Amino acid sequence: MKSYKCILIGALLCSSVALGQNWDQWKLQYSQPATQWTEALPVGNGHMGAMVFGDPDQERIQFNEDTVWAGEPMDYVNPEASPEVLAQVRRLLLAGSHKEARCIQTGCMEHDRDQSTGQAHSNMGQWHAYR
Repeated sequence: MKSYKCILIGALLCSSVALGQNWDQWKLQYSQPATQWTEALPVGNGHMGAMVFGDPDQERIQFNEDTVWAGEPMDYVNPEASPEVLAQVRRLLLAGSHKEARCIQTGCMEHDRDQSTGQAHSNMGQWHAYR
């Protein structure tokens, strides 16, 4: 019974802190809808995803899913890649050295670089909503 009270008090404290937050800092607001795929807002969980174009008069959402792909399947796991190389790539990326990070990544971490373009995602479908 005592542990339930502690959990309840903790939840109430966390919710009161969250209610006092300024949530405007997390709001996404755009001046115009996306016209190209690269401008759309990506949403998803890594397995399923969508690109939201954001036009209130003519919304377009493009869907994607992990198992919809074009090309031959391949194994992306490189048994020779090490945590040290990954840490080095992350440090370079955080420092803004993208070219150096890419060179290390392609040389050390990609498995069978000749096949690295083998499994590109394809569009699963699109949904259009008109006002």
